This record gives sequence, structure tokens and C-alpha cells, in this order.
Amino acid sequence: MRAPLTLAALAIVATSALSACGSDGGSEASGGDKDSYCADLKKDASTFSDLGGDNDIQSVIDSFHKLADEAPDEVNADWKVLDGAFVKLESSLKSAGITVEQFDKVRSSGGKNLPDGVDPAKLQKVTSELQSVDSTKLQTASDNIEKHAKSACKVDLSPS
Repeated sequence: MRAPLTLAALAIVATSALSACGSDGGSEASGGDKDSYCADLKKDASTFSDLGGDNDIQSVIDSFHKLADEAPDEVNADWKVLDGAFVKLESSLKSAGITVEQFDKVRSSGGKNLPDGVDPAKLQKVTSELQSVDSTKLQTASDNIEKHAKSACKVDLSPS
């Protein structure tokens, strides 16, 4: 069973593969403050499990960037893997001239409604670029983060 973190990352990255989901989101520094990290992880946990609900992509991306920056040494590299999927998404969208908001509208409509100004050929280019994301690495990183969250932060990120 996939963890919500992987599902969040894959849902956003993989949904760019709608049949019609660069910039450095985190610093290279490692070893954030565990208490701040755990508090933010607990606060943002519902964001990951409710991706299809009221949370927009930008709020999920922002959460991943922040947690990747704060992650303690034990899971810092794992957060960089997950956050890297979002960095790739943002970079691909930017190079295609598609905003995160436009992409979110395409994602939320299941690919049925392209907002004005979204070129289907450019969206397909984004799709092709994002298909190179290694889902096995995302799953492994997610599993490591989920275990650490439970043991170090007392936050259960497993699917409900």
C-alpha cells in the first residue's frame, strides 16, 4: 500500500500524464530542528491525505518545500527525493509557460477542461518530462519518512 506522501507526489506528477502530472525548492543544508519539523509535519499531514480534496497543488508544493528544508538528518535525503518531484514539476511547467494554477485546473477536471491559454502540446511536453520521475525512489523515500514520522514525531502518515 502506498503512503500518502508518495500518493501526493505521484498524484501531482503522474496526473500530468492526462490523456489529452530547475528551481531549487529546498536548500542543500541538512539537519533541521526536529521540534519545528515535527510540528509542521503534524500540521501538514492532512494536506497529503486530502490531495484530491480542497488542497490545491501550490499548497502541497509549498508544504513539501518547507518540510524538505526542515527535515532532520535522518530523513533529509528522503525529503529531497520527494521534493525533487515538485521541483521538477515547477520547472517543467515554467518552461512550458503553464502556471501551477492552470495545471491545477487541468488536474482537477481530470484533463477534460483546458483553461484558456494552456497549449495541449506544451502540456504534453510537461507530461513527457515528468514521466522520468522514478516512482520506486519516491516510494522508498516516502516509506522512510513515514516510519520516521511515526517513531520520532508521533505522526501517523499511513493511509487511514
